[in-house]
Amino acid sequence: CSGDTVRIGMTAQAGIAYSWAPAAGIPDPGVADPLVAPLYNGASADTSYTYYLTAALGSFCSSTDSTVITVRKSPNLSILAAAHVICKGNTTEIAAYGAEKYSWLPVQGLGDPNAGVVNATPAATTTYTVTGSLANGCSRTAEVTITVNDHAKALFSATDTLLCAPAKLQNVINATAFPENNSGY
Repeated sequence: CSGDTVRIGMTAQAGIAYSWAPAAGIPDPGVADPLVAPLYNGASADTSYTYYLTAALGSFCSSTDSTVITVRKSPNLSILAAAHVICKGNTTEIAAYGAEKYSWLPVQGLGDPNAGVVNATPAATTTYTVTGSLANGCSRTAEVTITVNDHAKALFSATDTLLCAPAKLQNVINATAFPENNSGY
């Protein structure tokens, strides 16, 4: 799949010089078994790369062989959350884009864990991971964290509940400090 790494070549033999072509995308084209990460780059189902290895023993004795790497398109997965911070008991919509099939984890607090767009009602702060896959078998993952806060509590008391106009409410209402963990509201 596009972006995955694959080792090509053979086990190195002492005294043999190795040369890969094309060298583009090969970190060290002089090793016998480089690690490559070819990318899908077309509109067709797959992209193929042909790599040639020349192994030489001295100036006059060499041999060339080739290998073809077929690269399948990988999902270009992205996530968009309607809200990254919600109050306990509330719901936010999370949408994944760029694949054909989706699978969300954890499934607790989700509507349909196999949908591209899910409604999440987590009981506590949760990091959701979605795996998006294509029919060709390639998949990618992405994640989003939904922070869950307790509801804010506005507490106050009034010294008088019956007043004549004009009344100044600030003279009769006594504010109570927010409970712990509610200072963010």
